[in-house]
Amino acid sequence: MATLTGSTVASTYTQLLKITSATLGADASAKYIEDGAGTDSALSISTTRVGIGTAAPNAPLHVKSGGTDTSGISLEAASGGELLFRAYESSAGHGQIYMQPNGGGSTVKIDTAGNSFFAGGSVGIGTDSPDTLLHISSIDDVYITLESTDAGTAEEVAIKYQNYNTGTDFWWEGLNQSAHWSLAYGSSFSGSNTKMIVQTDGSVGIGTATPTDLMDLRTDPTNTSQPGAATTGADPHNAIRISSTGGAVNEKIGIAFGGYSGYLHGGIYGVGDSISNNTSGDITFDLRAADSDTTFTEVMRLTHEGNVGINETAPAHKLDVDGGIVEQGGVLKENLLTNSGFDVWSNSTLVSTVTGAAPAAEDAGDLVHAESANSGTDWTGATGTTPPTGWDVRVAADYAIVNDGGSHTAALSIGAVPSSNPRCSMTFTTVVGKLYQMKCDIRNVDLDGQMDIRVGDNTTGIATYGVISEAGTSWVDNQTIVFEAGTTTTTIHLMGLSAGTGYVDNVSLHEVTPGCVGSNPLAMDGWMKEASTAIYREHNGTYTKDGSFYSLKVTAGSASDYLVWTMDANNSWTIGDPRLHRFDGRTVTMGVWAWTDTASHAAIQLQDAGGTSPTSTFSTYHTGGSGWEWLEVTKTFNVDAAERYIYLRANVDTKTVYYSQPMLVFGSSIGEGNYTRPQGEIVWFEKSVDSNKYEGLTGQSDEAMTTLNLEVDSNGAIPKGAKAVMMYTFIKDSGSAGSDSFLRARAVSTLGNFWVNDATGKANDAQSRFGGWQSCDSSGDIQVQMEATGSGTLDIDGFEYKGVQLR
Repeated sequence: MATLTGSTVASTYTQLLKITSATLGADASAKYIEDGAGTDSALSISTTRVGIGTAAPNAPLHVKSGGTDTSGISLEAASGGELLFRAYESSAGHGQIYMQPNGGGSTVKIDTAGNSFFAGGSVGIGTDSPDTLLHISSIDDVYITLESTDAGTAEEVAIKYQNYNTGTDFWWEGLNQSAHWSLAYGSSFSGSNTKMIVQTDGSVGIGTATPTDLMDLRTDPTNTSQPGAATTGADPHNAIRISSTGGAVNEKIGIAFGGYSGYLHGGIYGVGDSISNNTSGDITFDLRAADSDTTFTEVMRLTHEGNVGINETAPAHKLDVDGGIVEQGGVLKENLLTNSGFDVWSNSTLVSTVTGAAPAAEDAGDLVHAESANSGTDWTGATGTTPPTGWDVRVAADYAIVNDGGSHTAALSIGAVPSSNPRCSMTFTTVVGKLYQMKCDIRNVDLDGQMDIRVGDNTTGIATYGVISEAGTSWVDNQTIVFEAGTTTTTIHLMGLSAGTGYVDNVSLHEVTPGCVGSNPLAMDGWMKEASTAIYREHNGTYTKDGSFYSLKVTAGSASDYLVWTMDANNSWTIGDPRLHRFDGRTVTMGVWAWTDTASHAAIQLQDAGGTSPTSTFSTYHTGGSGWEWLEVTKTFNVDAAERYIYLRANVDTKTVYYSQPMLVFGSSIGEGNYTRPQGEIVWFEKSVDSNKYEGLTGQSDEAMTTLNLEVDSNGAIPKGAKAVMMYTFIKDSGSAGSDSFLRARAVSTLGNFWVNDATGKANDAQSRFGGWQSCDSSGDIQVQMEATGSGTLDIDGFEYKGVQLR
């Protein structure tokens, strides 16, 4: 191998690149790299830095722009010649960085003094997998700061929201030249476009930029017309709208008010009447009645009819107050009278509205007799297949008048010829809502089934109102069905079941009402009468005064008859009775509406008896002009009277007066039209009233919830529309030790079960007793259910009504 030495070899090569100095300095003292001809390249180098376009690099790598719009650093794609990255000086002298995909498209631009943008995919800060355009992630608190650094002027600091088709108006939120947060909509973030503001103290303004309270809502109604009730359309009268999306009637929705630590103590709610869009509704005020309550109690309701109820959920008048209204220097007074609407009649019996006496076949009030149909002593016309005069054939029968001995010397015989189930009927005109009593005697002679007398609102034989059935072969007399007419016609059906013959007699139908007609002081509850006086409850109609459903019919049995309010068994108050002393030295006023056609008959009398200067004070007498007149009288009672009397007079023998809306108050005036009575008044019965349907039933099986008309079931002692009833029952079941047995009641299905006499678990045939209040439905009725352990195992030894709460 040859070896080259000396200068001979050195003189043989061409110089390509060189550094202008034999030695290199550090940092910015770089030397250019030259070509063989001594021309500087763009690259300079020192021992610590590299420069491109500069011999004084100030960083490990320093690239100097070659001029405006000239790239300083570029990254070109491996194919296609597209610049993926470049850093350069703009024409305005700004530093810029561009990044774009190969082939062009969305670009990232960073400009030191101009617009910068990111037009690519999503950006992640603290995450390498952003799932939105901007995704900021941290294990610590995350904040975004928008800041104006102008120390002299409060600038707008906001976020602008813009869709593709927004146009020139946008949503803005942020600080509008103040420290308060604003929400605006418009072409700019100006004060006039502000829709909502939250001040630094937490006050919120909607419709105003200067709220004065924690929540300040303002709107311009633009007109003085009534607000609309549209379901979806805006209404400038409404500053706020609260509505339910639920689908149930009587759902409450509204505003609740709270106290300590956010616990609620009341609210105002809207209550819809139906589930349709265009529904009416009520407004209720609800409060926590006791600290331990977990739900509110409704205390006031304003109905869509304009009625107001205080402690009354279904006010029937412009103002219904459960508990009465006490005068505090105004004109409204508390009515001191008991049962002033003449509603409750536990001492009564049912009497004919025509004769005023107990209903009897063929009397003046008997609708069967009035229709020229025959009953009782003479069934004229009944022979062969021809029914009695006035009765219509429904199923062919063999009729005859028979002498069956005793009191039934002319009874009607109904035989099943030629077919079974013989039936005839008669239809009568009745008044909806009034009470009626059907009465009859019945005997099954030799029918395979039984003899029925059915009462209903149809001609098909369906016993809508009741049925009297007799399978035995002996006479059963004075059987009754009491019912409230639900239609303008009522039909009585005389009907045999299966083949054979049955007898009926003394069939009658009367309109009836509670009455006290005995020679004793008994009257409607809370009152007493002169023994010779006859009184009756008058159903809504000609002789009732607007403002009350009932009135009191009084017929004098002698001269100077009367009624007395709230007397004891001695017909007076005596010394020591607190009812007497509450009136000591007090001024009272009593008023009442009266209707009579007899002068000097109807009046009010207030009397002191015993003590110093006993006196009687009378109102003026009704003029006898056959119209309603308001009577009123004021008296100051003595402080030492031994007895006191408060009378309604009926002074003329055999004559009648109707009284309505009596009122007794402390004070010196009432005035016609100011009648009130205690809402929710409880009237305890002076005598227990047995249930027509359930009292004394034996051998009963299961019965599903069935509506019970309380007025009918109590023979009118309980009025229509009662709010609640006090019941006391005695039941037993032969299998109660091992299975369910109970008597249960409720108002309506939506309120669930409330009142229960439960014999379950008691020894077989051990009596279970239970008493309590049961609320009523809007008509004053309840629903009753019987549950027996088996077929015919349940006995109801007693079913009594003890009192009633009025609305």
